[in-house]
This record gives sequence, C-alpha cells and structure tokens, in this order.
Amino acid sequence: MNRWLCNRRSFPRLQICIAFVTISLVLASCSTLPRPERSDAQLREQKKALIERQTETLEHVADTVVTRLEMIQSGATADSTYDVLLLSGGGDWGVFGAAFLNGWFENQELPIPEFDYVAGISTGSLIAAYTISGERERYLEMEQFYLATDEDFISLRGPLGLGILPLITNSFAIADTSRVEAAVRGAIDDRLVADILRANQQNRVLVAGAVNLDLGLFTPFYLGPELEVAQSPTERLTKILLASSAIPAAFQPVEIEGDLYADGGASVGIPIFKLEVIPTIVERYRKLHGKAPPTFRFWLIFNNKLGVRPQVTARGWSDVLLRSYKVALQTTLVAPFESLGLTADLLEQSGQASIELRWVAIPEDFEEVAANAAFVPQAMQDLSSLGREMGGDAASWQTRRLGL
Repeated sequence: MNRWLCNRRSFPRLQICIAFVTISLVLASCSTLPRPERSDAQLREQKKALIERQTETLEHVADTVVTRLEMIQSGATADSTYDVLLLSGGGDWGVFGAAFLNGWFENQELPIPEFDYVAGISTGSLIAAYTISGERERYLEMEQFYLATDEDFISLRGPLGLGILPLITNSFAIADTSRVEAAVRGAIDDRLVADILRANQQNRVLVAGAVNLDLGLFTPFYLGPELEVAQSPTERLTKILLASSAIPAAFQPVEIEGDLYADGGASVGIPIFKLEVIPTIVERYRKLHGKAPPTFRFWLIFNNKLGVRPQVTARGWSDVLLRSYKVALQTTLVAPFESLGLTADLLEQSGQASIELRWVAIPEDFEEVAANAAFVPQAMQDLSSLGREMGGDAASWQTRRLGL
C-alpha cells in the first residue's frame, strides 16, 4: 500500500471526508458509475479461469528460472548467483529505493549484481521496470523521476481540496492524480520496452503486482511475456504500472481487459512470488542435474520504515482508524518476508538449496523535514541522500529476521 493515505497533511482532510461517508453511501446508491453487468456465475468462472492462467504462467516462470540457473551454472552470466530484487511500495518514499540502487552502483565492497528476477509493488513496480536494464543511466533516470515532483504532485479533489465531492458523487477517486499519470506515461518509452524484452530473452524475470478488484485476486504481471504479445507494448506497460500504483479510493483504478485493478499493496507489501514455486524450481533443477542449483540471493528494499513507533492512541475514531491502518500496513510488509525466511530455512536445512536473505529499510530514526506533506522537494532530497549513502555502504544490508 502507499504511505500517502497515512500522511499527516492528507489525513486531516480525509477525516472530514470520511465524516460524510454515511450520507455519501445513501447518495452514491443513486449515482454509482455504471459498468457492464456480470452474473455471480460468470464472475466465478472468470476467477477460476484467471487462477488457471496464473498457474500456467507460474509453470512457465519456473522453467524460465531453471533455464537461467543453467546459464549461471555454465558461466554464461555475469554472476555465479541467482539474484532476486524485491521492491516494496511507499509512495514518495520510493526515492529512497531508487537512490539506494544508485549508491549501490558505487559500492566496491559489495558490487551490485545483474538481477535475474526483479519484482515491485506500487511505487516499487516503477523502480523495478527501470532496474531490469542494469544500466546506471536508467537508475539515474528513475531517481530523477522522483526528485522532479513537488507537493502538488497528488492533491485531493473538490472544493478546498477536501475530497468531499468525489465521495458524495461516488466518483472513481478522491485524489487528482493527473500529474502522476502524465509523469508515468512520460517515463515509459520504446527504449524501456526494449530493455524489458531484452531481459526476457535472457530468461530474466520482471514482475509488477496489482490486485484484480472484480475477481478478488492478487495478480502478478510478468512483464516480459506480457509485452511480447501486446499489440501496443508501451500502452500495456503503462496500464500495468499505473494499476500497480493505484491506491484504492485515492487513485482511479485501472481497467485491464474488462476488470478493475488497483495497488498491489492492498494484498501484499512486498512482491514475493508464490513461495511454493521456489521448492518446485529447486526440485526441477536437481532432477535435471543431480545437484543443488546455484545460490539464491534475495535483496529486499523496503521503501518505508519497519515497525510502528509506540505511542498512546487517542480514543477518537479517526485516531484509531489511522493507527490501525499503520499497523496493518506493517503486517503486509513483514509477514511475506517472514514466510520467505521460513521457506529458505526449510530448503537450507534439508540441503536442497542455498538461499541468502538481505534487506534494507528507511531507518526508524530518520526524521522528515516536512512530515506534514508528501513529495516535498527538500524531504525528497533528504531521502535521496540517505539512500545514496546507505546504498554505498555494504553494512546497510541486514540479515536478521524481522519478527511478527
């Protein structure tokens, strides 16, 4: 999910907005935005079909990973390990992750690898798309994408910027994200598409996660295969990345092939693929070659702080709501990481594979110069400097478990 909804500048106005919800629900019943009708039976069949397609896609991904592992084993790649980069959501704090990667380029002690598998959620999906090329120029462009924003990059709709009118009229979103969409569209070009297709030909995987709201499913979009068959690869990529970043209610959902999609963070905080596919990959490789595959290295960049700072919570409904949201957000970040750790432990202890886990997050003691606003230039610059500094220091990477 995106930290924008927890932002102290946005939330007081959201408190006012939510105060109108009861009235809005009544009025909204008369003003629901029309969409094509589908029966329960049709929706169930479509959900079943999507699950089947996802299962087939996972089989293809498993084969792709095995092929890449074979390339690594034969010495046909730059590194002797299979490197997985996972990027969380975080809204404007995505500048931290983008800057961290640039700092990592300058790290001589722990050189940045050529990533074999890159996946992102929300703001992390934008960074992921630029990361797959492995080119420093692209990394710099992504960091500049964030640094070129300002406080008006996202604003609430309606009179006085309170976002009330969209609630009453039941429109698609309470925030005006036209600048966000324009910026994303401007960042996606034929060269980026070519980078992704080239990586796909090298059996490297790029994933952006979103949630299918109609069918109630987290949907990982494997961008290489998606763009291979798309009539307009640039438009397809744009839609997927906008969907992955579309905070529910705040941003407009994105329609893809008749279904509405929203921020992948509504389901998971970090884009770990289905964990059962890891043992499948390991087993498949061992059957083919009679030995363990090359070492897997997972690198997780959390574009957020981990953990919720202790505080006495006021009894007001809005304080409870905000506090609960923050705690829930942290759970979506930590729980998938812990599950990945347990899977790694099982494979390690059984001698099936070697898996290393490393993570980095924005330090708890980092203080924003403008905590009451999002996309503030000075705050963005501070996060950029922090990311650069931490990325250049190998000691920034943590290996300890987070705990639930």
